[in-house]
Amino acid sequence: MNTSDDFMVEDRVKIYDFNMDSRETLQKYVENVPVVEPEGVRYLAKLLYILYSAE
Repeated sequence: MNTSDDFMVEDRVKIYDFNMDSRETLQKYVENVPVVEPEGVRYLAKLLYILYSAE
């Protein structure tokens, strides 16, 4: 069964014309990307805004 990550990897392979052999490598990188909960993203965005506007 395919997961959404599999579909995302397949789309990137098609869009950027990657070699199909690179698909497995790309899949390994995708599996290592941390998933951040929406609440955490909101706080990180606020922190980034505060840090940027302090300059």
